[in-house]
Amino acid sequence: MNDCGECNICCTILKVKGVTKAKETCGNLCESGCSIYENRPDACSHFKCAYLTSNWKEEFRPDKSGIMVAGFKKEISVYRLKDDINKSLFNLIEKASNKTKVIGYDCRNL
Repeated sequence: MNDCGECNICCTILKVKGVTKAKETCGNLCESGCSIYENRPDACSHFKCAYLTSNWKEEFRPDKSGIMVAGFKKEISVYRLKDDINKSLFNLIEKASNKTKVIGYDCRNL
């Protein structure tokens, strides 16, 4: 399993009920990560970033790949973060779309 490292994409683009609106940086985000990590909202603790729950290469980390993938099995959400995306990760997502419902979000203009 991986860790966030310097990535904080989920803290900057996702809506967290009662904490942030979509596309709004969370006020609990600080230089070292989440300042309330141990007591973070349920929406944050239940969020399943595919990079964190896998053994993917570091180049697939959302801030490096340009793509954040969340969810598993029946449905995955794919967030495109920039124009220049990791093609290998994109190909994996394409293969998964044959078995799983994929919902895409374009977050390039945030």
